[in-house]
Amino acid sequence: MRNFIQKVKEFFGRVFCKRAKPAPSVEDVIATAKSDGAFFGWFTFAAVLITVAVTLATGIFLIAEAAKLGKADGVFKIFGKSWDIKNEAGVRVFGIFSSLAGSALTVFGALIIGIPLGVLTAVIISRYARGGVKTVLNQANALFAGIPSVVWGFFGIVVLLPVFKNNFEGTGQGEGLLVSILILAFMIIPTIVNITVDSLDAVSGDYSQVSTAMGNTGSQTVFRIVVPAAKRGIIVASILGIGKALGEGIALSMICGNTMVMPKGLFSSFNTMTTLIFSSFASSDSVARQALFAVGVVLFAFIVVINLLVNAAAKERRAGAGQSGIVRFIREKILRLSRAQVKNRTVNMTKKCAERVDFSGRRNSRIWTDIWFCASLAVTVAVFALFVSVIGYILVNGLPLLFGNFGSVFSEYNPLKGGISLLSQIGVTVVMIGLTLVICVPLGILAAVYLCEYADEENPVVKLARFSIQVLSGAPGIIIGLLGYMLFVQSQIFGRGYTLLAGILTMSIMCLPTVEKTVENALKAVPREYIDASSAMGAGKVRTIFRILLPQSLAGIFSAVILCVGKVVAESAALIFTSGTMRSSPSLYGSGATLAVSMYMFARDGRYLSDAYVAGVIIVLVVIAINLIMYFLRRGSAVLKDGAANNSALANKKSKARPA
Repeated sequence: MRNFIQKVKEFFGRVFCKRAKPAPSVEDVIATAKSDGAFFGWFTFAAVLITVAVTLATGIFLIAEAAKLGKADGVFKIFGKSWDIKNEAGVRVFGIFSSLAGSALTVFGALIIGIPLGVLTAVIISRYARGGVKTVLNQANALFAGIPSVVWGFFGIVVLLPVFKNNFEGTGQGEGLLVSILILAFMIIPTIVNITVDSLDAVSGDYSQVSTAMGNTGSQTVFRIVVPAAKRGIIVASILGIGKALGEGIALSMICGNTMVMPKGLFSSFNTMTTLIFSSFASSDSVARQALFAVGVVLFAFIVVINLLVNAAAKERRAGAGQSGIVRFIREKILRLSRAQVKNRTVNMTKKCAERVDFSGRRNSRIWTDIWFCASLAVTVAVFALFVSVIGYILVNGLPLLFGNFGSVFSEYNPLKGGISLLSQIGVTVVMIGLTLVICVPLGILAAVYLCEYADEENPVVKLARFSIQVLSGAPGIIIGLLGYMLFVQSQIFGRGYTLLAGILTMSIMCLPTVEKTVENALKAVPREYIDASSAMGAGKVRTIFRILLPQSLAGIFSAVILCVGKVVAESAALIFTSGTMRSSPSLYGSGATLAVSMYMFARDGRYLSDAYVAGVIIVLVVIAINLIMYFLRRGSAVLKDGAANNSALANKKSKARPA
């Protein structure tokens, strides 16, 4: 009877009463929130695919254009010595061996100078500079890394070429291999310094502690222990320096002489692969342009190989990152031994490890490391003095012209009146900056969100996307310019050839990987506790992204915007191939030259050096302003992170102190 009554109660309870569901656990709520926003995830994935498609299109379009050369009775020879000559069968032959040799010689010479200077400078910044001095040196190096190619080329024309021409016999106009190597070395030093400083800073402190305990001096520790421990980072810096030197075209085209002959001396005119494309493209017919696209294929293949080498070196570097030095090695070995063996084995292992780091008894070692320190200090002073002199030379010579012609600089150009007028170039630059940001920043943010929040790192598509971003960010401006020329100019997709809109789309392609990498780093810096807390409160994936993740990453997003502005202001090679060189008011469907393009044209012409100085001053001032803004953004972001960390620590301390 009792069982019957119980069953009746259960029946009426199921019919008339709404049973309360058990409260979901925190893990269930987070899992449900993470499953939300699947459609938005696919939307962000589409933004990533744009980068992959652009990278693949670069190789495919270049190869397709180069393949047309065979149908046009042309032959491309990597080891051919002459460019555009007819053989016995009447077929035009395009050989690039002299340009290939010119590229190899300039890159090799620049590395011989740039790597030692960059590494020694990085040693001083990382291991000897302290506090505000280190901050100033790092910020100055970032400023020098942002000096545009056209400014370096202009400095070579107005300073280095006259020096060699007037002080050395048999140098002609001063153009040639030596001045090209010097300019290229100056350009790659900031890149090498930046990466090497990061590598030296990442070396475990255990190395220094053990070395100091063995009685070694500070210089012995740095040059015998720390620098060898950072060798893989130095290798990565050197490889990236090769990529930057190999892809440089604007600066070298202004000082190398641009002749298709093998370099016969330090002051003989020559060509590189990039300067061959740059100097010959405008005057070439359709067949010769197809041969130039073949040169672009070779150059792009080199860039891909360089990025593969960087990835390989970075993997080896990460594989060794888990080792924290000799001290941990000793401790791990000791823990594996029995107590009876500890005493004897510890003494033996300590002696073996000490032999690796004990240079205190070697007098010659101490002398040589002190010499290396003095050399590093002298090199650092010389490098920064050189960079300051370059910027100072432009400012000293350009500022009086800017303020002396202030009214005409910001007025419409009148060929009858003459004078310095850059209003149209400034207008074109501003329009290009604005529309480029409108296109690339949203796409870059969406791609960064996918890579940070949705991507499976083991997925082959994600690996391809990351490699595509890496290749595209390291591709020379001349390669991106060739892609823009094929997509937007040659096809006349906008009804005409060179247009401002073609330049805007090309710069959007060039700036997209910069936005993706910068914003992704900012998103990864947001504490995961914020995201988990939002999910635990029931917020969906999309709501968490837009209410928590992106607002916390605003400093990184602003940094990406500023970097894009600097990239547009400094770029000239890609824009010459797409938006043209005409001095005209900004019009989306008309040709227009930016400040950097105009500076290049003024300097190459030789009759408008005053205009070039004023354009250079404006560009340098913009670069300085960008670096100052970036510094304050990073400083503000660091202050906010420190404040959040302190608040979190204080909250944890209070919760532990609260009685149960």
